[in-house]
Amino acid sequence: MSSIVLATEDERLLRAVAAPLTSAGFSVLTCVTAGDALALLAQRDTRLVLVDGRLNDLDAPLFAKVAKAVPHEPAVRSLHKKVRPLRAAELGDPLLRLARRHATPVLSAEERELVGLLGLGAEALTTLRQLGHNPLPLRIEGEPGTGKEQVARFVHRLSTPESPFVVLRAGEEPELSTEHPGTIYLEGLHRHTDIVALLQLSLARGWRVIGSSRRRHEPDREGMAWTHIRLRPLRERPKDLRPLTRLYLRRYRKRLGLPSRRIHKGLWVALEAHTWPVNLRELESFVVQAATSARGTALSPATLPRRVMERLTPEGRQTEEGRAFERVVEDRLRPVVLRFESGDGPTLHRMVVDATERALFRLVLARTGGNQKAAAELLGLARNTLRTRMDRLDPFEEQG
Repeated sequence: MSSIVLATEDERLLRAVAAPLTSAGFSVLTCVTAGDALALLAQRDTRLVLVDGRLNDLDAPLFAKVAKAVPHEPAVRSLHKKVRPLRAAELGDPLLRLARRHATPVLSAEERELVGLLGLGAEALTTLRQLGHNPLPLRIEGEPGTGKEQVARFVHRLSTPESPFVVLRAGEEPELSTEHPGTIYLEGLHRHTDIVALLQLSLARGWRVIGSSRRRHEPDREGMAWTHIRLRPLRERPKDLRPLTRLYLRRYRKRLGLPSRRIHKGLWVALEAHTWPVNLRELESFVVQAATSARGTALSPATLPRRVMERLTPEGRQTEEGRAFERVVEDRLRPVVLRFESGDGPTLHRMVVDATERALFRLVLARTGGNQKAAAELLGLARNTLRTRMDRLDPFEEQG
């Protein structure tokens, strides 16, 4: 992967150059002085430098000399104004041809298509590039399966593609090198403790911080210094369902060597009636199963196994929600299990089961307005069994 450096103070020129290059999948690093561009030129991942010929501190002969001296020999072109000995770069298609000749896109055509289907708006790639160059930590909010980590990786690759990308889950200790700083991704901010301390440590060592959460911002826990972006769930943007389905179908047809198949209108009806509670992750999983198990040349309810089509039924939705819940529970239990020490208190199993059941009883009784008969029916328990367990657990003890 490689980067393109753009040096200009002109906002109009910046947009005219950066937008098409970013749309083509290139990493574009921007600065406002020729001196900063000269420093970036020497970095090993820089392959092309575009410098505004009107910059006051531009020393064109020095640029040309340094470009020839560094091992990777980046190309240097002037913009807006021809400055000898630098050759001029033309805007439009010639600029893209120049970029492709000297640099390599950091996002593939498929990835660029996916970025446009994440609900980030028409200028999604430009938005991600700008977020990548924002010095503030980035907070990505969204429901399960909306692609939060994927967006974090795209932001990273559009800004610093050669640097490391480190995922830090709750309960894990960060190992952050000061020699090669990159991006640290805090998965599930709502599950991390001491977030402010993590922020301070990461920033002090030169690391960019991106965090994700399914919950709204909690300033008291997370601090105030965040740039925010929200990923909309799939049900809020139904027009993206068909192009996303086709994208996943093409992806796995290529990866797995599957035959080309069209999607029957009957399957489209079933797909569009589904609410997709686990969003893109659930849709991708469904497409993989459908593509690998279908009979014939079309994907339809008639050519797919019953077990696959059942994922689109209310019962199948409950199964998928159950799997999503299991993943959440596993993430929350990980730090508890890592820190638990056996002793004179309750066993780990008893502690977890009691805590889970106590919370479940509170929620169900709140939903039924305290009606124990209705609560027992919802839980699938006998009323006497519910009373016995409630007497032992005292589910409202925490609330005083």
